[in-house]
Amino acid sequence: EYLLGDVKNSNSSIIARVLYDKQPAFFERPGDDYPSRLANGDTVRTAVRHTTDVQYNLFQFEVMYKFNIPGTFLGITAGPQFGIPISSNQEQRYELVFNPNAPGVQFAAEDLEKIVPPDQRTEGFPPKFSDETRTAIVLYDGKIINQNAFRAAIKLGLQYEILLGRAVLVPCVYYNLGITRINTDDPWRVNAIQIGADLRFAF
Repeated sequence: EYLLGDVKNSNSSIIARVLYDKQPAFFERPGDDYPSRLANGDTVRTAVRHTTDVQYNLFQFEVMYKFNIPGTFLGITAGPQFGIPISSNQEQRYELVFNPNAPGVQFAAEDLEKIVPPDQRTEGFPPKFSDETRTAIVLYDGKIINQNAFRAAIKLGLQYEILLGRAVLVPCVYYNLGITRINTDDPWRVNAIQIGADLRFAF
């Protein structure tokens, strides 16, 4: 942290950080419905949804401008962040949505081939049931497809400085707004609310 202006009375500074971020993300889209026949011969239709669960790990560098509200230890911070993805995982599912009128509904074994024919599989991934209940089909589980090699973001936040002798404990909360897309094909961006604390020492 580099204080701007007179060190004793400064209300602003520049803070540079190098950090490792783990950013999970999740989104879903509704599907149509899934027909199934009950033991009594009745047919019920259960809603389905498409979900994507992402784990995104990055090595990041950021430069933040901090302004302390005069007379307080509360500060406002903002600045750009630049990251390089180190590893990632993307799991796509086709799921039944719970139907209170037919809570025991599940996919049939032959649905793996009917719903996702071999020529329509993502990256050749063989679809599978997520567990023995057969209420969700995993369509893909692997590295983010066509992942961008770079991430840019704007980070905005609040912090509060607690003096501890020559050290300062700084609880903080940020909103991390992704600017670049997570991959080259889709308009996905990962945004995050981040909570943490810095322990800063004077030299």
